[in-house]
Order: sequence, then structure tokens, then C-alpha cells
Amino acid sequence: MVMLGFVPQPSLRATGYGLYLPADRSEVPECYRNIGIRIEEDVLIVAEGNEVLSDRTPKTVADIESWMSDDI
Repeated sequence: MVMLGFVPQPSLRATGYGLYLPADRSEVPECYRNIGIRIEEDVLIVAEGNEVLSDRTPKTVADIESWMSDDI
């Protein structure tokens, strides 16, 4: 394993953000309680540079709705 800075090379990292709505929060409409939404990027880190492995994953509302409406 080659060390470059503080991140071991090669390394696969997931970065992302999320929204989680607990089941016990009365201010959240009941139909949205106890769900979570998370959008992540999977990044391969190597000495020669980084590659986002999830760059073709839909992330906007329009892209997700379009992807979900496609026949698979």
C-alpha cells in the first residue's frame, strides 16, 4: 500500500449527505416519518488522481424521477 498524504492509496471512500425523518416526530407529516434519503458519491483515490465511480447515478429530483419511470 502506497501512502500519499493521510489517505492510503488506493482507497475507496463514500461521501454524502442525508435527510432522516424519525418516526417519533409529530411535526413531520405521518406519511414521511421513519424514512431516510441519502445521496452518496463513491470515490476511488489513487496516486494518479481520483475517480468518481458514482458519477452516472441520478442525483437531482428530475433525474431520479426520469430514472424511476424508465422500464428496466
